[in-house]
Amino acid sequence: MLFIGNAATANIKGEGNEILKWTSGKELTLSNVLYVPEMRKSLVSGWLLNKHGFRLVFESDKFVLTKRETFIGKGYAQNSMFKLNIIAKNMNAYDSTSIYLIESSNVWHGRLGHVNFNSMRRLIKLDCIPKFSMDSKYKCKTCVEAKQTRSLFKLVERIIEPLDLIHTDVCDLKSIPIRGGNKYFITFIDDSTRYCYVYLLKSKDEAIDKFVLYKNEVENQLNKKIKALRSDRGGEYVSPFVDICAQSGIIHECTAPYSPYQNGIAERKNKTLKEMMNAMLLSTGLSQDMWGEAILSPTYLLNKIPFKKKDVTPYELWMGRKASYKYLKVWGCLAKVVVPPPKVQRIGPKTVDCVFIGYAHHSSAYRFLVYDSKNPEMHKNTIMELRNASFFEEVFTCLEKEHASSSTPVNEIVHDEDQEQLEAEEVEPRRSKRQRIRKSFGPDFLTYMVEGEPQTYREAVTSSEGPQWKEAIKNENDSILQNHT
Repeated sequence: MLFIGNAATANIKGEGNEILKWTSGKELTLSNVLYVPEMRKSLVSGWLLNKHGFRLVFESDKFVLTKRETFIGKGYAQNSMFKLNIIAKNMNAYDSTSIYLIESSNVWHGRLGHVNFNSMRRLIKLDCIPKFSMDSKYKCKTCVEAKQTRSLFKLVERIIEPLDLIHTDVCDLKSIPIRGGNKYFITFIDDSTRYCYVYLLKSKDEAIDKFVLYKNEVENQLNKKIKALRSDRGGEYVSPFVDICAQSGIIHECTAPYSPYQNGIAERKNKTLKEMMNAMLLSTGLSQDMWGEAILSPTYLLNKIPFKKKDVTPYELWMGRKASYKYLKVWGCLAKVVVPPPKVQRIGPKTVDCVFIGYAHHSSAYRFLVYDSKNPEMHKNTIMELRNASFFEEVFTCLEKEHASSSTPVNEIVHDEDQEQLEAEEVEPRRSKRQRIRKSFGPDFLTYMVEGEPQTYREAVTSSEGPQWKEAIKNENDSILQNHT
């Protein structure tokens, strides 16, 4: 029974959840909503919204609803009340127990580099990311394809102070080509906080240089010294590391032969990074030579995700402050990047189409791969670090291009076969009746034909093959001078 302000009563027919869709496109779920058919208007409690973190700002004859500086919707005064700008929906039976803003779990799954859902739930519990409904039976297809069965190792005693013990391991990916010629990556993981550093290597000989770089940075930042370093018995950890550790007073702990589980923290970290890297490449359609960028981004993200049995992130333990998640974007998505003032053209687009490939090191900028540019000063397939951009987190241009290129040759071959069969029926009987299949030179040949050769000197020297064109022009000029022609 519900008591109304005019001393009347009304029967409550049901109780459940209600989804309000605002004209702004946002959706809001209200829990414990009473269904009272006798009431002429649907009422929403502003006090409850405020209690659950929403902010209502009243201005003249309207109000604005926000949460964490994110605009949700607004309403206008009408008949001594404020009417919400929403499109009403029917009641739904969700298992929600509070008011929360609905956001796509798939989008946040992508933003966090396809991390497991338990880690996402811990982030929600810590109020690091917005609340959203998660189906416990849902499985990410990309994660299933990219990740292997996990192996558990015996628990060992944990170190409680930062830099008391550092785990390290080198992972070999030399069979996969990469931009810049890197073939390996090395990890350094603090045992107490699980904070991780990753460096890309062209050869294993660079491992000692990266360790010195890591050692100098972390000891200076934390004002402490590394006490112990644990690694396997790989050749890169033998002579150089022994000397450096001896000079710095660091105990170098090597695992027993054929006992990789003794360095399980580093082994598990490498496996997790490779799984996330593989999932990110598969879900976005980027080529395998981008695995270096796809390794650095999961490292950045895992440092901001609570590890198992802990409701705190490695970032917070390492830096002493909570991490921010507002600027996270889905890796590999389309981004319209604003052209910097020195390179902007007076007439034409003010942005270039790029692919978001990560976060700049020790900077607030993003990293982008130029995908399509009409600006002669910003070339295709170059990597740049900028801040101002508009992100389209559900658009993956490389994935769409991959699907289009894989389907184009098949359609052309079928068309050519049908055309040749029609022509064969019109020629003399003595002609061969065998089907002729047009030779395919592959998608690379088609791409070359579309691009064509440069028509002017400026196009030649500013293209991706500019150095080769300059060398060819120089050789031609030298030949003309030598032959006196």
